[in-house]
Parts: sequence; C-alpha cells; structure tokens
Amino acid sequence: MPDLNIHQSMLAAIEQHQAGRVSEAQAIYEQVLAANPNHPDALHLLGVAMFQSKQPMRAIELIERAIAINPLVPDFHWNLGRVLATVGRHEQAANHFRRALVGQPDHPDIWNDLGNALQISGQWQQSIAAYHQVLARRPDDPDALNNLGNALREGGQLDFSIRQLLRAIELRPDFPEAHNNLGNAYQAVNRFDDAIAEYQKSLSLRPDYAQAYNNLGGALRASDKLDEAIASFNRAISLRPDFADAYNNLGATLLDQDKTDQAIATYRRAIELRPDFAEAHHNLSIALLSKGDYAAGWAEHGWRWQMKELIGTHQRLAHPQWTGEPLNGKRLFLHAEQGFGDTLQFVRYLPLAAQRGATIILACQRELVRLLKTMEGIAEILTEGDPLPSFDVHCPLLSLPGIFGTTEETIPVNIPYLKADEVLSSRWRKRVEQYSEKLKVGITWSGSATFKLNHRRSVTLDMLSPLFDIENVQFFSLQKGETSSQTKGTHVIDWTDELIDFAETAALIDNLDLVISVDTSVVHLAGALGKRVWVLLGISPDWRWLRDRTDSPWYPAMRLFRKSRMNDWTSVIDQVAQELACLK
Repeated sequence: MPDLNIHQSMLAAIEQHQAGRVSEAQAIYEQVLAANPNHPDALHLLGVAMFQSKQPMRAIELIERAIAINPLVPDFHWNLGRVLATVGRHEQAANHFRRALVGQPDHPDIWNDLGNALQISGQWQQSIAAYHQVLARRPDDPDALNNLGNALREGGQLDFSIRQLLRAIELRPDFPEAHNNLGNAYQAVNRFDDAIAEYQKSLSLRPDYAQAYNNLGGALRASDKLDEAIASFNRAISLRPDFADAYNNLGATLLDQDKTDQAIATYRRAIELRPDFAEAHHNLSIALLSKGDYAAGWAEHGWRWQMKELIGTHQRLAHPQWTGEPLNGKRLFLHAEQGFGDTLQFVRYLPLAAQRGATIILACQRELVRLLKTMEGIAEILTEGDPLPSFDVHCPLLSLPGIFGTTEETIPVNIPYLKADEVLSSRWRKRVEQYSEKLKVGITWSGSATFKLNHRRSVTLDMLSPLFDIENVQFFSLQKGETSSQTKGTHVIDWTDELIDFAETAALIDNLDLVISVDTSVVHLAGALGKRVWVLLGISPDWRWLRDRTDSPWYPAMRLFRKSRMNDWTSVIDQVAQELACLK
C-alpha cells in the first residue's frame, strides 16, 4: 500500500472510530499494519479500539509496540496508562501517566488519571498533589474535588477531606459518588448519622449503587442498627452477587448478633469470591476461634499480616519466622503486635518456646517492660525505639498458639505466670491495708477510645452505681485514660495518676481481693497474676471469651458476665451486684 493510501486509510479509520464504528475502524487499522507493521499511529489506535472491544491485554501489546517505535508521543502513554489501570496494574499506569505529562504538563485529565492510579496504589500524598494540579487548572472541577476528598480521607486528613467533598456537592448536588465519599469521610470521624444521611442521598440519586449500600451497612452497623445493616449488605449483594466486601461486612454483622455459624458461612463465601481476601480470612479466623475451633482458627489467623493496616510491619524483619522447629540455643525474637491485653495473654507461651532450646528476646510495649522483666527465661527485653537485637528467627506473639497447636484442652495455664514486684506491692500494701476490714475491689469501666467499637464493651462509672450501694466493699479505680476523671465526687479511691505502667497496676491489684472490669487489658493482667476477676461482656465479645460460658479456659480464676441484649448493661450489672453482695 503506497504511503498516500496509508495516510488516506488512517484518516478513514479515524473517521469510523470517532463515529463509534469501532469494528470498522479496527479492520482498516489492521490493513494499514499489514502494509506497514511498524506504523505507530495504527498500532496505537488499534490498541485503543481493542480496549474498547474489551480486549485489554491485546491493547497493551499494541500500544507498547507503538511506544517502542516512538516513545515521545504523550497520547500513547496516556492511553496505555488507562488500559493498565483497568487491569489493576496501577503503578505501571502511573509511570505512563507521568511520561505523558512530560509532553503535556498542563493537561488536567492526565493529572486526574495519575491521581487515581496513585490513590489506588496507596500513594496518598502523591495522589493529593496530582489532584491539586487538576484544580490549579480547573478550580471548579467536581470530579477532581471528589477524588481529592477521597484521597485526603484515605490519607487521614479528614477535616480537609470533608471540605473538598462538600465543595464538590455544592457544585454538583446530584453527584452520587461525592455523597457516598462524604458519607465515608463522616463515618471515619464517627459522625454516623451524617454518614447515613449522605449514603441515603447517594442512593436516592443512584438506586442501584451497590457500593453505597455496602457503606450504608457499615454506618448502620457502627450505630448498632444491626438488622438494618444486614438488610443493606444483602441489598448490595443482590445488586452485585460477586461483591466480596459486602459478604465480609455481612459476616461481621452476623457475628455481632452472635450468629457465629452464619457468619462463618458468609466469610467463606467472600473468600470463595476472592481467595486472597485477607480481611475475610482474618475475620473467619476470629469467628472460628470464638467458636472454639482453634485448629482451623489459628490456620486462618496468619492472614492478618496481609491486611492493609498490618502489611509491611511483619515483612520488615529479614530473618525467617519460627515455625516450631527445635532451636537448640538459637536466639528467638518474640514481638508484640497488637494491644496490651494481647501481649499479657500470650507471653504465657514464652516458657514453652524456651523448652524448644531458644534464647528468648522479647519486644513489647514500653508500659509493659517493668512488669515483664519479672518473667523467668527472658534473656533480653526491649521496646519501641530500641535497635533490633541480633537473632536467628522471630515470631509474633499471636502466632505462638498456632505453632504449639493449642486447643482448649492444651491452653498453658501455669498461673500465675506474671507476678507483682515485691517492693512495689509492699508500698501499695501500706496504703491499702487501712481498708482491711472491707472487701477491696478494683474496677475498670472503659476500654481504649481508639478501638472502633469501644462503645459496645464499655460503660460509664455511673452505670456501676448499684455496686457502690453494697456495704463493706471499698472500690479502687484501675481506669486510665480520659474516662478516669469520672471518679470525681464518688467514694471510689482513685490513685491512678500513680499507675505509670503495668508494674504499678499489678502491684496495686496484688493487694486487692477482686477485680471487676469490662473487657480491657486489666482483666488479662489480673488473670495472669492469678487474681480473682469478673469480666462484664457485651453481645458477641472478643473471640478469646468464646460463647455461652461463664468461665474462661485462659484464666481459671475468671468469671464472665454476659449481656443478653445489645444495649442492656443493667441486667449484667445487677447480676454482678447480687454476686458481690454474697462475697461480703
């Protein structure tokens, strides 16, 4: 085909392409390439046509060939980036968007596509910068404002996120995606009623918006409107039967209702749809563990390291992870990974690890260092900010139960496995002994405010007032944090300003007769010390408390008091008061 005919053919193909007759355009591009296999424009535009015909891999191959021939054409890189983004290769897409911007640095649409690719790749700050480039050129672009607001939320800049999304909605009130994203931002700052309202606005504009139904379900669940949440998740699934996230969220809500078997089946469906769905695997492990199916639960629990909030923290250790083999004098680095309670519960496994011939090095939270130094068999203990020691293998504390094949019958219960420092305990004894004629009870009523569902496990001190009417009982606060101030104006003795770490708290508990607490680290501390402890539990509590029992295989001196209804703490507290009165 002569050059002139190729030129005319390309013009004809482009005309067909622009008119939406993609198959006719493809045929002409292929004729051009038959005559000139290295025609870059034909390769590029045939690639675009293949992408429009839902053949993305063929499109990538063709556009890459065009770029190999002429790497300086911005549109080649821009379109290749768009195709790569649709097949999930977002970092590669971002690289091509950047190369397109070399030739067209003021093109807002390329900046927007770059921001999207960076955001999906988790590069929040760079995506935010890209969206700002769009808005510098188009200040009233609702799409860019929406994207910027979403990226700011993902990057933790929540107030700024809300402002951008409100601006997008001001410019385009009928913008369902912006209402949905604003709902997500409100939910991130615990403004659940506002979040629900935004999701409902989004759905009024787009009734088939499965993602908005899924997000609405999350806000309803956080508001303890569990039946409504389940209906919302089911609606999302009816719109998108392959919606793995909605199945995962539905499973969590079923578990909230103590419907453990249904939750397990729902998590398994999420995993069937997305086999590498780390959060669903982890949630499945929690459901299995709460049912007492430890073998299956520990096996699934390893998926926690692939979850977004934990990925990267585990892999930073270059040394191999211990899997239970004999160690014969090797240095084993055990490290805390989650909350204080988890560390206190699972350090019980250190003697078992030592029996495998290990020299034990432990990394834990700073507040636990003094207390855990009382454990035998720890060669070295370190905390945040300390340089990593030399070691041969490592293991997170919460992986130890699986390594040792723990079942309910084989839980290590060599209690007490922690002890209070004798000097500290003696000092507290001198202060507590003035109440020797009374039953001395430590109390804690609130967990960490950073825990997303803390309201389900916590009460106020005033709600415990039925306990305070019992004669010959003296209460001592063990409550740290903002809620500790609730003791003002009560007869509860509050020395918590002096409880600078868990060693001090252990020394005070050592001089008490009983600890009564909601599910916090204090119950693990008291249990590990062998102290009698009563735990107030909500509906569907943490997996370690199992289901439908009043005792704990983890702490023989522990008694569990369970709510039977979501918002009914009164009956639980009344039961505790009745039992406490019998101890006088």
